[in-house]
Amino acid sequence: MSKFTRVTSLITLMVSSLLTATTWADNLVQVFDTAGQKEDSAIDWSQLGPDQTLLGATATVTTTQGLSATVSFAGPNSVVSIVCKNAPPLAKDCSWTGLGFPAGNRVLWASDAANGGNGPIKVSFANPVLGVGALVQADLPGQFTATLEVFNGSTSLGVFNSQSNSAGGATYLGVRDLSSANITSAVFTLSDCATTCTDFAIDNVHLDANGALVVLSSTALTFPPQLINTSATQQVTVSNPGNALLSIKNITVSGDYSQTNTCGNGIAPGGNCVITVTFTPKHIGDLKGLVDILDNSQDAEHKITLAGTGTADQISPTSLDFGTVVTSASQPVFLTNIGTTTIHILNISFGGDNPTQYSQVNDCNGKIDAGKSCTITVTFTPQFLGPLPATLLISDDGSGGAPQTVTLTGVGSNG
Repeated sequence: MSKFTRVTSLITLMVSSLLTATTWADNLVQVFDTAGQKEDSAIDWSQLGPDQTLLGATATVTTTQGLSATVSFAGPNSVVSIVCKNAPPLAKDCSWTGLGFPAGNRVLWASDAANGGNGPIKVSFANPVLGVGALVQADLPGQFTATLEVFNGSTSLGVFNSQSNSAGGATYLGVRDLSSANITSAVFTLSDCATTCTDFAIDNVHLDANGALVVLSSTALTFPPQLINTSATQQVTVSNPGNALLSIKNITVSGDYSQTNTCGNGIAPGGNCVITVTFTPKHIGDLKGLVDILDNSQDAEHKITLAGTGTADQISPTSLDFGTVVTSASQPVFLTNIGTTTIHILNISFGGDNPTQYSQVNDCNGKIDAGKSCTITVTFTPQFLGPLPATLLISDDGSGGAPQTVTLTGVGSNG
């Protein structure tokens, strides 16, 4: 097999790109470099063999993320080609010369063994991807236009063009689908070229492969008021709808909160795990916290905000049912200070639909010392017939701000 060579002038690579001004059904955007591609995977053509390896009409490759892909040409005899240096000492085992492609890279050359060309080059993915792109260059010097068309199955999602500089330097051509991972194949072609437009090469294919993804069932947990030094739990499910292993590097939590999880070292594609957050207030008042999940997804870090209230006053019971009452009936409510400092009673009142049907007396004397209790005696004196619900409201400086409540129910009767 003869050695493939090409010569271009030594030039500073200047690429001007033309974006097709069309609105697609999917929200597609053109990408002009690898940074914009938001790459999380790639296809390295070195896996197909050394320089001048002859290929058939199709070849199966694997991305750096372990996903399967197929590359196809118009016919057999395309080659893998190593990019030569453009300055001495020149490499010997290489067959693509000139500026544009990084020296030493293996490119995919749709050459048909110097008998014309085998373009277009089509790359099909076993799993849909969010984005795809590559450096493209014609076989011979001269300005060309590279075209990338992406598909979902047989449906074209969009066509994008990128024009090289006048010398024909390599130009990057990529696209991202901002709607979702809908791209199942990508076709690279050339037009307006100096010679045979089917004879060109593409460098490594850069992919936004929709690899490991993170979906949280909730990004914020709010706990109801909780007695200090007691615990309550809530759960968040972490799902990976992507097509690569989600590696959980670390899960940390702050504040009066702790966590356990079933995530292990990672979550398989389509799988999930559960983070159980425990709130154990050590202080009275509003208590904030944060769960921080560090992983290998594109966003890399995910957070769950935590909020709860620590209280020191324990109320029992939290509801009173007086049943059917003709004149009046009384029941006690016990308020206990489980903290280490005195709680001050700020107000005891009634709310709800029928606050005037109830009254109270208490022996709290405006405060409850640490470890002590007081009694609030609630009396139901119905002035009307039928159900007469209401709420007992107890405000103190040990409840973290919100009043403690006791639900009251009773039915007025004339006997």
